[in-house]
Amino acid sequence: MASIVMAFVLIPLLEARIVLSGRISRSDGTGLENVRIVIDGYSTPDEILALKQLMISGDADGFYRAFRALDKAQMQMPATSALNAHFNVAVEQPSEKGIRILLITESRNVKAGQNIFLFLVAVLDLDKDYKGEGRIHYVARIKFPPQGGIDLDTYMTVPNEISNIHRVK
Repeated sequence: MASIVMAFVLIPLLEARIVLSGRISRSDGTGLENVRIVIDGYSTPDEILALKQLMISGDADGFYRAFRALDKAQMQMPATSALNAHFNVAVEQPSEKGIRILLITESRNVKAGQNIFLFLVAVLDLDKDYKGEGRIHYVARIKFPPQGGIDLDTYMTVPNEISNIHRVK
């Protein structure tokens, strides 16, 4: 009986991992490159609320300490190390097309000790079968809407486009 219960508990944990593949425009405009996105799990409402409270309080050190402790997803470009990122926050939310996934990590343009909240944000607009397109914003700001969650606020650089995103089985 205990093994049957354990099997039902493990099945959702194994299904939580989502592997996506796509093609990203190179930042130098020379073409497309394969990209692989692995989502190990999504941020909980409690994690998002804690980050929101730290950001609102202006406690940049506390915010980044809590933010860096999270590890939800990775993005890899196998042919180059130009973009191999670990994302601290992953949020899935409904959209007109089906689902929108936001992946958020620190922007490489923020220097240690700066109290500036800038992020690298990947926005994936997908249908229910995890097919679609996306964008990577290398320098962006995030916001915490009153109804909860987290969203892209503004971005300061031209995003790179990700095309032909699809789930890898």
